[in-house]
Amino acid sequence: MDEPFLSLDPRLREKMREETFAILHETRATSIVVTHDAEEAMRMGDRVALMRAGAIVQTGAARDLYRASKDILAARTFSDLNELPARVEQRNAAPRSAVSSPMGFPTAPMPSSACASAACRLLAAGQGVPACVQDARFLRDVALVELAVQGLNAPILARVRESDAPPQGAEIGVSIDTGAVLVSEAENGAWAPSQ
Repeated sequence: MDEPFLSLDPRLREKMREETFAILHETRATSIVVTHDAEEAMRMGDRVALMRAGAIVQTGAARDLYRASKDILAARTFSDLNELPARVEQRNAAPRSAVSSPMGFPTAPMPSSACASAACRLLAAGQGVPACVQDARFLRDVALVELAVQGLNAPILARVRESDAPPQGAEIGVSIDTGAVLVSEAENGAWAPSQ
């Protein structure tokens, strides 16, 4: 099926996805669904194949592609990222190395130096790295909070429960969720922070 839900409104798209998914599983039918919607691929696929420029870049279960993306471009496909400049300070033989960035985190999964993507946690003012809330956008049960963080040129984003979103202008602290760090080679071998 090639983009079978593309032209449907959001409510109908959701309903048709779930019905199609149920029928495919009930009948144990093998199918290939082509989509540019990463969430749709992750929800429907037992296995997901990510393609770039006509070639398969990575395959696997959705959770594996999300948690262990092959590179920064693959990671961007499956989630919003906070991309931070980073440097490998000490390369260990183990699958973790010491990595530094303006927001910290002492160890992270390997590849190399260059950039790291990370989820962040909101903290009380005076804890973690100082940040200022630039905006908080309502997205149903969550809010997308945009933060100006000391030491970074570009804002970072945090998803929080809507009821936990701090007000615009609030001075808070942030920290890295060390369980959600992906270290990748920088594009073209050099880190260029997004503006």
